[in-house]
Amino acid sequence: MIDLHPSMSLRYSDAPFGILLLHGVHTDAQSQAAFAALLQQEIEALRESCAGYERKAFCQTDTAMSAYIRYYKRYKKTYHVLPQLESILNGKPFPDTLPLIQALFMAELKTSLLIAGHDLRKCCPPLTILPAAGGETYEGSGGRAVAVKPADICLRDQNGFILSILYGQDEQTRITDATEDVLYLIDGVSRADHCAGRKRAGYAAWLCAHLCPGSHGHLSNGFALSRRRGFPVSLFAFLASSLIIILLPGTGAIYTVSAGVTGGRRAGLLAALGCTAGIVPHLGISIAFSSILMRLDPPVFTGLRLLGAGYLLYLGVGMLLIKKQPAFQDASAAQKPMAVIRRSVLINLLNPKLTLFFFSFLPQYASANAQNYVWQYVLLGLVFMLLTLLVFSGYGLLAAAAKRWFVRFPARIVLMQRCFGGVFILFAAELAAGAL
Repeated sequence: MIDLHPSMSLRYSDAPFGILLLHGVHTDAQSQAAFAALLQQEIEALRESCAGYERKAFCQTDTAMSAYIRYYKRYKKTYHVLPQLESILNGKPFPDTLPLIQALFMAELKTSLLIAGHDLRKCCPPLTILPAAGGETYEGSGGRAVAVKPADICLRDQNGFILSILYGQDEQTRITDATEDVLYLIDGVSRADHCAGRKRAGYAAWLCAHLCPGSHGHLSNGFALSRRRGFPVSLFAFLASSLIIILLPGTGAIYTVSAGVTGGRRAGLLAALGCTAGIVPHLGISIAFSSILMRLDPPVFTGLRLLGAGYLLYLGVGMLLIKKQPAFQDASAAQKPMAVIRRSVLINLLNPKLTLFFFSFLPQYASANAQNYVWQYVLLGLVFMLLTLLVFSGYGLLAAAAKRWFVRFPARIVLMQRCFGGVFILFAAELAAGAL
């Protein structure tokens, strides 16, 4: 029904969305009267539950409301549901409008969630949720011209934008008294209070069911369209990609094998520890620059993903074309523990390609949520370092136990490099396809 644009996985990877579809909506006088009575009961219950309301305390305890407030504050705007809620709590009358819109409005007040309503028959599929590049225009409600802000979450159909979180629905697909098929879209901006979000979305469905007892519809499963849930996209995907990368016999791996072959298990393990320590500065630099770029516009993210695809393609082609067999360095002269560690640290520390690699690799798996993406980068980096230590330690131990296999048949390492090169080319193609 609705797809997420690939750029959502970079800036709003943990934002949840809910869909409520109603088909064959026909309301008669009896159902409208029953709904009006229910609506009044819900308003009174809302006022009773919010007795002694104080804005600061309410926003601190309602995590959904606070998430929207932060989103709007980035654009120097106020989340409109909050003052609307306060007006109802202060005794002002409920808006006298179409029942389908009243149901939406009441659900927003009761749940703090931002909900958009569209006439489904006027929408032109496919529908896509995406962050705006900035400057896109559409005709807002009432016929006003709307210019979308950069990175604002929007909904687009085949004809153009029909919704912006900041500016609301368009005029063309708005709900009217002739609407029979309805699309309610619950727009999330972060994963805050996700479990409560499911219940709140269910309240919206319950309210509409009382309005349109003769219609049929359903709420999307799980209140989430987001392909990434909580932590980055898929921890399994990150672990699998990292293992493939770490298993590639680069300079650090070759030295670790050399240390294991010539110095035994102890030298191999020390070399693995030193090589792991040597990637810390590269991770730090890549995290710093990537986190800065995450504050910029979606086109920058697309360029970053294309850069990552290009670099992976470069690595893959280079590995396919490799002919020279690896030369094992003699580690026997550096058997003192600190000497082995110092040399292995320098091998990775002085390799500038590592910075570019991490700069291209980490953003593919970290959420760009403004509150936690730096910590996600740090955690991903620590996981990568742990995997590096484990794999390189395995290399060192295996080398010490199988000296003859490595020394007498180095061509097998070349074959393994070419296989991994092909995998990198496939990764580059998938990454480029997702960025466009």
